[in-house]
Amino acid sequence: MAKKKGGDKKKDKKGGDKAPEDKAASEIKALNLEKENLTVELALTREKARKYKEENNTLADSLNSIKVAQETSISDAADILEHKQQEIMKKEDRIIDLETRLKNVSEDLEEKGTKIDELEADIDNASKTLKESSKYKDQISNLESTLKEQDTTVTKLSDELEKAQKTLEEVHLKLAQTEKENDELRLKAEGETKFMVLFGEPWLVKNSKYRLRGELPMDNVESTLTCIAGKSLVLIGGYATEGEDKRDFVYAGSQNDMNGISMCNLENNKWEVVKPKIARLGNMSSTTNWKRAGHASCIISATKVVVLGGKTTTVDEKEGQTIQIINNVGVFNIDTMKWSELITKGQCGLREGHAACPAREKLILFGGTSFSPSKGGFRNLYGPGVQNDDLIYHNDVFMLDFETMQWHQPQQSGSVPAPMKGCSLCCTDDGRHMWLFGGSNGTIASNEVNVLEIETFTWTNIQVGSARSPQARYDHAATLSSEYLFISGGVTITDSGRTQTLTDLWVLDLQSLEWQCLQESTPELLLQKPVRSYCTFFGSQLFRVKANQEGHLDEIEIVDITLPQNIQGLNSQQKYNQEDSQDKFELIDTGMTTSNTIEVVWRPPAKNLERIKSYKLMMATNTGVVKEICEGKYTRFKVMGLRPNTQYIFCVKALFGDGSFLWSDSKSFRTK
Repeated sequence: MAKKKGGDKKKDKKGGDKAPEDKAASEIKALNLEKENLTVELALTREKARKYKEENNTLADSLNSIKVAQETSISDAADILEHKQQEIMKKEDRIIDLETRLKNVSEDLEEKGTKIDELEADIDNASKTLKESSKYKDQISNLESTLKEQDTTVTKLSDELEKAQKTLEEVHLKLAQTEKENDELRLKAEGETKFMVLFGEPWLVKNSKYRLRGELPMDNVESTLTCIAGKSLVLIGGYATEGEDKRDFVYAGSQNDMNGISMCNLENNKWEVVKPKIARLGNMSSTTNWKRAGHASCIISATKVVVLGGKTTTVDEKEGQTIQIINNVGVFNIDTMKWSELITKGQCGLREGHAACPAREKLILFGGTSFSPSKGGFRNLYGPGVQNDDLIYHNDVFMLDFETMQWHQPQQSGSVPAPMKGCSLCCTDDGRHMWLFGGSNGTIASNEVNVLEIETFTWTNIQVGSARSPQARYDHAATLSSEYLFISGGVTITDSGRTQTLTDLWVLDLQSLEWQCLQESTPELLLQKPVRSYCTFFGSQLFRVKANQEGHLDEIEIVDITLPQNIQGLNSQQKYNQEDSQDKFELIDTGMTTSNTIEVVWRPPAKNLERIKSYKLMMATNTGVVKEICEGKYTRFKVMGLRPNTQYIFCVKALFGDGSFLWSDSKSFRTK
């Protein structure tokens, strides 16, 4: 029954109002229609908005264009206004300038008018003067005649003046020649010959001085001076000084500022600057440069000088100029004037201030200094850039074998000398020993004597037994001659730490190991600087080269030392050779002596006897005191006031009328 009622209701609804679904569908349809209308309306509205926006943008662009055009017009107007103002100012300045020029022109016209008036007045005056000049015509003619006479007189006076000037020039030349001759005579007068007794034997020491000429080298430091065969001096390297104290010396500039090579011919005493040729080594040229300082030089043959190490300058774009120590070996041949480099094997230490000496077929090198490895190179030396702590002092030995050209560094034994620079090294004639003297460690100098036995490289420190010894020194000259070691010059360090130049001359007897002084330093010699740069030996000859006030090396002093065994040889070299005499010029041993007297008798030479002006008797004691006893024509003299049991040495000098002389043999006598 219930189901039936429900079915009836559905039927009632269908038959009455619309169902809810239909209403909803109708509403949706209406809404969709409205939506479509709104969509169309929205699209139209957007289209209108777009058009309005485009119109707005067009209007904005037009407005901007109008503003730009307005600004451009304003700017152009301002520029035109400014330009017009500038033109107005220029025209005003031009007007002022024209007014000023007009004023000046007016003033000039007035001034010229005044001058014209003055000139017209001058013309009038000149016309009047011209009319009156005829009156002075005769006077002018007379004056012209007088002037011609004066011209003639002046011409004569000019000729006489020219002759007088020529005469004056000749007088000046003669005066210069006279001064030159006087200078030569003065130097000769300063020379002397001394008879001395050293180590109980007679010695002759002859000093001669000469003036040097030619291309005079300049005063410099750390160069080397060597003598070849007693005929030539070779000065190599060095650099100019800039102060009196060596600590102020610096390199003046590049390597070209260092000195090269100069040679002095001892036969004519003339200097010559040498520009050596560079020898070729195979397909290569020697690159060794002879311009250096602090090197060592020694003679290895009659024509060759070997140069080892030293310092040179290098130039870098960034660092500038620096000083570098080198270790190459160069050879200068005085015959061919060529400079070459020795191609060696092995290594030799970089150093300067070392000593070197040949020993037969070998070359021995000792000591010297080098820069600290942390320093490398320096812009200057002995100045603010380099202190003593920056240098390394050495006491090692290097040996170069000339046969194999191989460097060796032998092991040393014995009393090895302390590290030093500026010492001297001399080899004995047999080539077995090297004698080392002096040197400095930068703080103190040394006067020790050491001997190196070359075969075993064993050092021995020599204890000298003499009461006097040379002052400690470095940078001196030394040589071995016969059984004697000679040293001269150098520099010592005082207790106050300052350096002092020495100019004395000492000899060491290698047998008795005693020193004797041949020449003391004198005030006159202290004015020079005879360090190793200007002092050298050849055999028993010492050569000292001195600089004048301008710094040119223009004077040489030669000290000829005649050893006792060569006294007879000296006599044979005199002008009147006693070997040509029928009887020798000699002392006669009469044996007439007492405790206080010795009678000396001598036999005159038979040759040129009539030309002998007088005899001079010289006496010397074992203490080295030499004095003149007498001078006269007699050939016998009794010397009195002598000490008992004392040995005395006598020698007689025969003086000829022309100034020449002849020495007799020396002979010793002893009082009772």
